[in-house]
Amino acid sequence: MSLEKTRVFVLGAGFSASAGIPMTDTLLTGAMELMRVECNGIYQRIEDSAQICFENDLPLINQNLNAPGFSKLCSYLHYVEMRNFGGGERWSDAGDRELLTLKYYISKKIAQITPAEIPEPYINFAQQLDCYDIVLTFNWDCLLEKALLAAGKSYTYNPYESDWCDPAKEHIVRVIKMHGSINWTLPHGGIPDPRIYNQINFDPNFNLDPIFHSGALMNSVTWENNDWLLSQNYADKYSVQPFIILPGIGKSYDVRKLAYFWDRPSGAFSTRRDSYIVGMSLSDDDFFVRFLFLESLPMENWDTMERSTVIINPSDQDLINYNFIAEEDKIIRQKPFDMEDINFMIKHRER
Repeated sequence: MSLEKTRVFVLGAGFSASAGIPMTDTLLTGAMELMRVECNGIYQRIEDSAQICFENDLPLINQNLNAPGFSKLCSYLHYVEMRNFGGGERWSDAGDRELLTLKYYISKKIAQITPAEIPEPYINFAQQLDCYDIVLTFNWDCLLEKALLAAGKSYTYNPYESDWCDPAKEHIVRVIKMHGSINWTLPHGGIPDPRIYNQINFDPNFNLDPIFHSGALMNSVTWENNDWLLSQNYADKYSVQPFIILPGIGKSYDVRKLAYFWDRPSGAFSTRRDSYIVGMSLSDDDFFVRFLFLESLPMENWDTMERSTVIINPSDQDLINYNFIAEEDKIIRQKPFDMEDINFMIKHRER
C-alpha cells in the first residue's frame, strides 16, 4: 500500500455551491414553489404545520427556511409522523405523506438545478481522484458522480469495492454518501421500481435494508411525472421515493438506516495520510458530524511521514467551529473551493 497517496475528502454544501447548487434557504424556496404548483394539497398541509411550528400565520414561502428554521420544521413534521405512527395513521413504512413529499420535491429541485454540463473545476477535481481516495460527502446532490463520469472515472457506493491491490478495481473511486442521496431509495418492505433502481452490491450489517440507486435519477428529465407516494400502480410512471436524511430530531432515526457507513468512517481518517474538509460548516447542533470529527481529528504523524488536515471554507463563523483542532495541526484555506485548491491537492500529494 502506498501510504503517501492515501486521502479522505469530506464534502459539505460549500463544495457544490460554486456549481450553482444553493444553500438551504434558497434551495428550499425553490423546492416549495415547485411543490405548490405540482402538489398543492400536501403543500397546504405542510404550510399549516409550519404555521404551528413557527407560531405565526405566514405563507410557507415566506417562512424563515434557513438552516435552523428548516431543522425546526423537519423536527415538527417528524413529531407529527411519530404521533401518527402511534395512532396507526402513518401513510406507509417509508413515512408520512408530508415528509415523503418534502423529500421528493427537495430532490427534484436539486436534480433540476444541478448543471447538465459540469463546470471544469469539478471535472478537474474528479480527474485527480483514484482508488487510494475515499470521499465522504454529506450532500444530497449527484454533482460529484456526474463529474467523475465526465472525467472518465468510475465510482462506487460500495465502501468495500475499490482496491489499490486489485488491478481490475484500481480505477474505482469510493463515494460514501453519509446523508443519503436524491438517487437512492430503500425497499421499505418491498422491491423498488426495477425500471430505474439497482441494488448497491454489498450486504449491510445489523440486518439493515439494502440501498438501491438510480443512474437515471441523476438527470432532471427522469423526475417528471413520477409517483412518489406509491399510492397507485401507474405503469406509465416511475415509483420514486428518494432517501435523503433531513435535519432535526428525526435525523437520529433516519441515519440508523445508513449505520454501516457510520460504523467505520473514523477508519477513513486513521488509514489516510491527508484529509480535506471542503465547505463543511460543522455547526454546533450537527451532533453526528461533529462527533465524527472529534473522534477522528487531528491526525498524528506516522513516524517520519507528515500528515495533514486541510480545511477549505470562506466563512469566519464556520472556521471557528474547527477550533478544537490546534493551529499547528491544520491548514486553513479561507476561500471558496476552486481550481487553486485542486492544484494545491495535487502538489500536496507529491510531497
